[in-house]
Amino acid sequence: MVLFFIVFLFHPLPCASSKQELGRCETLFQCGNIMAGFPLWGGNRDKLCGHPSLELRCNKYITSLTISDQEFRVLQINQSSNTLRLARTDHMGSFCSSNFTNTTLPPKLFKLPPTYKNVTLVYNCNPSGLHFQVYKCPITGLIFVSDNPESYNFCIDGFTANVPRTFVAEKKDLADLESVLKKGFEVKVKINKSEYEHGKYGPLHPPTG
Repeated sequence: MVLFFIVFLFHPLPCASSKQELGRCETLFQCGNIMAGFPLWGGNRDKLCGHPSLELRCNKYITSLTISDQEFRVLQINQSSNTLRLARTDHMGSFCSSNFTNTTLPPKLFKLPPTYKNVTLVYNCNPSGLHFQVYKCPITGLIFVSDNPESYNFCIDGFTANVPRTFVAEKKDLADLESVLKKGFEVKVKINKSEYEHGKYGPLHPPTG
């Protein structure tokens, strides 16, 4: 009897260990006015308590999330609807000084709601094809924003951005474009919590894809 007690003391049963791990996951990520639980993690919230690709970071009360090597500022989290409002960090300042790269969201993790759309910003255009008023940056030059990039085949380079569906691509005010990008966009996280808690993965073995 004494021997059994000693073994139990130093080698707790698996169910006890599992309860300890689940209890650890009750801790929420906190940064400024942002609080988050599953499927997000970071800070005092353990990595085992969320998806490995959804690590939140806190710097001077500002929350950020890196997706596909691109840093986003987390403006808002709605846990009940499993949605985030994100804005690219490089879009928080002057548009002309931002990185002209695509906004890429892995389709296995995220879904853009119907209230938002994807637009293409094209630049390095052939002057002979310019028949429209456009945005203009000091170094990059003329920039078009279009829902139909095929109509600007006289331009060499371009990148995509997510904006509200109500955004009018033909508006020519650069300040309006900057304001829209700074406000960010909503995205739904496509992760089923039951796969972690009751499925084949379990709370200690989340999927990696």
